[in-house]
Amino acid sequence: MPTTHGHSPELAPAPAINHKRIAATVELLDQVSPEARLLQLRNLCVNNGLWCAPEDARDYRPVLYEVQLFGVPALAETPEELPANWLRAARRILERPAPSAACPFQPEVLS
Repeated sequence: MPTTHGHSPELAPAPAINHKRIAATVELLDQVSPEARLLQLRNLCVNNGLWCAPEDARDYRPVLYEVQLFGVPALAETPEELPANWLRAARRILERPAPSAACPFQPEVLS
């Protein structure tokens, strides 16, 4: 799979977290067979986010694969780990209430 940077090859500012799209994507990936999740995530990232996974990583060692979709980033040591890592990050974001328009920043509570 080629490295693809979404709509624009230049680096854009980090996208805002879109809770509705994240929830819809989590639901979609949950319905897709585990074998097809990587391809589905790749297609979504290429069209709506960032896909940094070289097709042939033999020239790049060590490799850290990165994706970002609707403001949710995920990293992995192998491409096959990307869907599970993205889903884990997305679910953590969805567990938190969305910030209100009046207060876009909420302090993070560390436990």
